[in-house]
Amino acid sequence: MRTGLFAKKTPGGILAIESMDITTGSRFFVDSTTGVNDAGHGSSPDAPFATLDYAIGKCTANKGDIIYVMPYHTESTTTADAELFDLDVAGVSVIGLGEGDKRPTFTLAVATATVVLGAAGCRLSNIILVGNISDLAAGLEVEAAATGCRIDHCQFRDSATNKDMLKAITVAADADRLIIEDNQFLITVGGEATHAIDFA
Repeated sequence: MRTGLFAKKTPGGILAIESMDITTGSRFFVDSTTGVNDAGHGSSPDAPFATLDYAIGKCTANKGDIIYVMPYHTESTTTADAELFDLDVAGVSVIGLGEGDKRPTFTLAVATATVVLGAAGCRLSNIILVGNISDLAAGLEVEAAATGCRIDHCQFRDSATNKDMLKAITVAADADRLIIEDNQFLITVGGEATHAIDFA
């Protein structure tokens, strides 16, 4: 019988029964606790990749790929001008799993670091982005090429009263048809923050 389910065996992975109602693209998994960034990982929650940016690099543009980021996943950077991750492959969805503080957490601990939404038709959902440095310039940068994207159910927050994001999200001109919905902004009251969302 025909159904909306599809069985797929991946080399070195497990047999997966996947719903085609969600996507016909590939599914990847990321977990900082058990993950490894190599060819033998990523296709199963039992053998995930270690970092989100590595998983993004394994996606194919405009195929509808989904990256599931596991509960309690953590990444951080103290490298100046670093992009902790860049969602720069068109049509990819990054979905964090878990509720509350169990959600995947990405921490920026240098003022010029950021995360980037850089390609069209992408989704960023259910993650926590933390500023852990005084005067973090921008938590999430939405670039001009990121048309038709969606940011939902994410939390943007400071780690202390003296460690504040100046802008949680910056949106470049021409990043059209952007949806920002059901997010939470916990920026330090009395700090130097100027914008939850800054549209160029």
